[in-house]
Amino acid sequence: MLSLLSFLLIFSAANDTLTVNETNLTYEFIKQDTTLIFSSSFFAQCDSSTLISILYDFDHLQKFIPKDFNIELYEKGDGWYIVRYHFSILIFHLQSDYKRILRGNQVDFEMVSVSKVAPSVPTILSSNGYYRMKKFNDGYMIEYYQLSTTNKTAFNRILEKKVEKRAISFVKNLKEYVLFTCH
Repeated sequence: MLSLLSFLLIFSAANDTLTVNETNLTYEFIKQDTTLIFSSSFFAQCDSSTLISILYDFDHLQKFIPKDFNIELYEKGDGWYIVRYHFSILIFHLQSDYKRILRGNQVDFEMVSVSKVAPSVPTILSSNGYYRMKKFNDGYMIEYYQLSTTNKTAFNRILEKKVEKRAISFVKNLKEYVLFTCH
């Protein structure tokens, strides 16, 4: 999800926490001033090679990223690649590059560049996180974690709710895609 929260963080900053447990899906938001932490986890019965492929490979990433984000494979190396995200709405445009690195049962990601066109909207200073799989009973717990910060507060309750809704939608899409692909 990546990077999804980075795009959405620019609209939101607050000081509170939201934790939700749904059937086979847990997620939590922690907001403090200009920092947003989003974490999520769910269980999947799948072999490890298929699962890490889903979490890492660009072809899979294209299938569970929200459709209003355009992504492209920008650069590729051995065990890493950079994906470029484009997001536009009305007069707002954001482009950011994220390096994704495969590290065993974990895919780390870090924003390496960002540019935006939007009046009075905070700049994303940093964003990083991971997708991790941990053996659990007869399958794996899939964990998603992202921490993003901006340069200033832009608190707006309506947009904050949209951030939460979009992030939750992302992890639900990820979960559905993982479960569908693994069966």
